[in-house]
Amino acid sequence: MATSVDRVIWSIPIKAFSDPIAAANPVVCNQSCMQWQPNLVLLDGGRRLGCAWSQGWSQGPELDGCFADRTYWSVMDAAPASGGRWESRVLTFEDGGYHKLFDGRHWQVFPTQNPTYLRSGRLLVPVILIDNHVTTGGRRASVLISDDEGATFQVSNGTVALSTPGTHHSVDPQWETTVWEPTSSNNSKSVWMFDHFNNASDTSHGGPAPDERLQYARSVAEPSWLQRTVAIYNTINLHPKKN
Repeated sequence: MATSVDRVIWSIPIKAFSDPIAAANPVVCNQSCMQWQPNLVLLDGGRRLGCAWSQGWSQGPELDGCFADRTYWSVMDAAPASGGRWESRVLTFEDGGYHKLFDGRHWQVFPTQNPTYLRSGRLLVPVILIDNHVTTGGRRASVLISDDEGATFQVSNGTVALSTPGTHHSVDPQWETTVWEPTSSNNSKSVWMFDHFNNASDTSHGGPAPDERLQYARSVAEPSWLQRTVAIYNTINLHPKKN
């Protein structure tokens, strides 16, 4: 983390969540771990800053990657008494574990993009659910849900693309999900989800064209984020062909 008063001159970066200078309750991180992809949002009308991030370790040859062994929610209070330091807590889910239990499997919860507020006051934190096992792995686009500005969270079961089924995350398309609530009255109860089509294959091997790697899905009613498991995705062609 680096800070600036004038956005021109910046301080020397320090470890935001493990250095006692920046963290009120440092999260231990040794040489084999990563603390990464912080996603920021202003809370309480700008009086506090919230951050969703993850910490991971290498787990051996049976797992592919180490994105988010644990998911954290950190808050920095603007009040002078807080000392401008982060207070962090690890998130746990239904069975008290660090991963989301769904469909008999444990999924890592990896925050990928900045949280957003809905007009209702509900806070959504975009995440990717990851089963990193090399034979049964997969990915699901999802959100963390809070109605008390991050004091507590629920996690959606997430979505998979009905049109592009896959088992391992190298072919599951959802990646780096973000969410958006339209402002028009016709869409007052809708939330839209956008993400990468994360198929690494090139076009000649069945992968999407470079200008067709953005896709979206729409929630008809906002509360359905809690139950939704399958979505029909639509691909956005960023450069439509001219007649």
